[in-house]
Amino acid sequence: MTNAEEIQRLNDRSRQDELLARGKYDSYLAAAEQENENLSLLEFKAAQRLLEIMRVRGAEESNRKLRQHAENWNREQEEKEKIMKKQWQVENEQRRINLEMIRETKVKEMELA
Repeated sequence: MTNAEEIQRLNDRSRQDELLARGKYDSYLAAAEQENENLSLLEFKAAQRLLEIMRVRGAEESNRKLRQHAENWNREQEEKEKIMKKQWQVENEQRRINLEMIRETKVKEMELA
């Protein structure tokens, strides 16, 4: 083989190595880009899931507060009702005592008359 042929063969080999290296580099870039896209999609889905969890927890917290408010209101109403019943009992007892006193007074007046 002549020097010119040897140089040509080395140049051809160098171009092949360069093309092969360029192909590997392009494949690496494509894989890295795909991995970045996959990661971005995963981050997006994670953010969506987090927002959904936060929304659900917010709704649950609102429901819990509403139930608590309703329970407190019911307890207050029950206490008010107990107080009113007690007050009515006291008023009824007072009326009964007043009527009894009026009766006794009338009986004594009738006895004196």
